[in-house]
Amino acid sequence: MQRPTPDAELEPRAQPSNPDPSMRGAGHSVLEQIERSEALPAATSAPEAFEAVMGALVQRLPAEHAAEFVQRRLPTELRSLLERDAEEALEDGADGDLAEYVDEVAGRLELAEAETRELVDAVIGSLRFVMSAEEVDAIACRLSPQLATMWLEASNVPGAPGHSGSP
Repeated sequence: MQRPTPDAELEPRAQPSNPDPSMRGAGHSVLEQIERSEALPAATSAPEAFEAVMGALVQRLPAEHAAEFVQRRLPTELRSLLERDAEEALEDGADGDLAEYVDEVAGRLELAEAETRELVDAVIGSLRFVMSAEEVDAIACRLSPQLATMWLEASNVPGAPGHSGSP
């Protein structure tokens, strides 16, 4: 699988004073989708799952891209869950493989590895309905190869905008 190139990155979105009505409630829709997922453990709330999965991922992005992702790509309702993680992102991002990422998320939520991996896919998949294919690609090109592959595969949800039908 080829990773997207940095030129696939989008210009930052302008921040309108009146948010786009189609994005209002989008964060709630993401959390509702996570809540309905069979991958969500009974003892974990959807906001906790989102914060653990995406917070660990945001910290692996370069600081500038972490902040941009949280402030400009996420629906308003989800931003507050990841602001601290974006602030803690390293200037050049953090290298790491998929196993380290899954271990971190599992530790944050006190889950087993297999359970965590299913939850990661569900949480990232839920974002696909509020992010364009170009936005997904822009994040992938800032992650390590293993994490980029995981991000792209989990984001490839049938029925979502930009879904091509093939991984």
